[in-house]
Amino acid sequence: YKPVAAPAQYQEGDIDECKVTYPNFSTKAFSVSVDDGSDQDAVIIPIMKKYGIKATFNLTGSQWTNYDNYIDDDFEVANHTTHIEMFNEQYSYDDCINSIEESYDIIKEKTGAESKGIIWPYRAPKERTFWNDIYAYVQSNYEYAREAGESYNFSAPLDWLQWNAT
Repeated sequence: YKPVAAPAQYQEGDIDECKVTYPNFSTKAFSVSVDDGSDQDAVIIPIMKKYGIKATFNLTGSQWTNYDNYIDDDFEVANHTTHIEMFNEQYSYDDCINSIEESYDIIKEKTGAESKGIIWPYRAPKERTFWNDIYAYVQSNYEYAREAGESYNFSAPLDWLQWNAT
C-alpha cells in the first residue's frame, strides 16, 4: 500500500478532509508481526492458519533455512536485513545497503515473494550521517518501513516509511 497524492488538477482548498486508511480503505487493522524467523514459528504458523490470522514475518536472510512455512497467501515476508546488528557505527553505507539487498534476494529466491516492507533491526539508523541516503534508497524500493518499539498510537501512519509499532 502506498499513499497516493492528490491529482494535479486539485488546488489547495478544494479538498476539505483527507483521511489515511489501511488497505481496502479500512480505518482499523489488526497486525501481527514476528521477527527473525525462529524455530517457534513452525509452532505458531499452523495455529495462525487454523484461525485465519494473517501475519508479516520479518525475516533476516542470514538466519533462515526453512522458508517453506512462510509461503502462504495469508503471510507477508518483510526484509529484516541479513545482520541484525549491522546498523552499528562499524558498518558503512555500502554495508547497510548490501545487507538489505542480500536479504531481499534470499527471501525472493526462497519464497518467490518480493518484500514490500523493511523492518529495521532494533531501530531505524536515523543518527547515522548517511541516514538520508538510506531513507532515499528505502523510499524508492519499499512500500513501508517499521521500527521495533512501542508508539502507543493506533492511528495509520502519515509516513509509511517511518511507521512505529503500536
